[in-house]
Amino acid sequence: MTEYDYLHPLRTGELLDRAIRLYRNNFLTATWITAAFSLPALVLELLIPGDLSSLTNLIAAPLGIIMTGALVYLFGQTYLSKDAAFKDSVRIGWARFWTIFGANFLQGLAIGLSAGIPYAIIALALKNPILGFIIIMPIAVFLGARWSVTDCAIILEGSGASDSLTRSWDLTKLSMWRVIAISLTLSALGLLLSGLPIIFFTYFSQFVENDLPPNLLSGIGSAIGTFGALITTPVSMATYVVMFYDLRIRHEGFDLLMRAQTETPDELPTSE
Repeated sequence: MTEYDYLHPLRTGELLDRAIRLYRNNFLTATWITAAFSLPALVLELLIPGDLSSLTNLIAAPLGIIMTGALVYLFGQTYLSKDAAFKDSVRIGWARFWTIFGANFLQGLAIGLSAGIPYAIIALALKNPILGFIIIMPIAVFLGARWSVTDCAIILEGSGASDSLTRSWDLTKLSMWRVIAISLTLSALGLLLSGLPIIFFTYFSQFVENDLPPNLLSGIGSAIGTFGALITTPVSMATYVVMFYDLRIRHEGFDLLMRAQTETPDELPTSE
């Protein structure tokens, strides 16, 4: 028996269950990381006048990148039974900021060109933007799923921006439908905990919009989304980390490698 006996190929239900347990075991640290990099943009949105509120995106975007790196490091380390404090996680997230930014830019550019051009052609030729949206959605979902463990490759393996995209593409190649299913499940969770409450608030706010300042209504809506993200963001990152290691176990024998590293010479098999 070794300390890595828990590393083995997981069924989809087992993977999600293990991700939830990983999140629960790191609940306080993960929540602190998520709050530390989500709440500042929310506070600024409440304080900045409505015509300047778009400036909060300039702050929220880089903070979100650092948060992603910090969460991936936290869950990646603790999944392998290693220590990862708040300070260390944030330090790694900051150190890999530009790499994650570059990978996100390349990924967004590829998805934008692959899905945006067909959408523009369909929307202009058929004058039916809804049909164009329906047609390009599978493209966006497919590419997003194939690059879903890019951040894991950057933080946990030290890959560069373009190499991490290739790494994610290769790892997910033989498990494409499973990865897509897990990615859609996480999207549904985000919609349930963040998207739907905002939709409901937006609908009911129209009945009081004349009585409250627009900036306040916008801030309340953002607060609802932010507090939902305090749960959905770390859960999603934990799931992608577990899926990253599961893909390595299935296709690269990562579990055997980790066990071999912990075996003493007396435990190693010998030939007679």
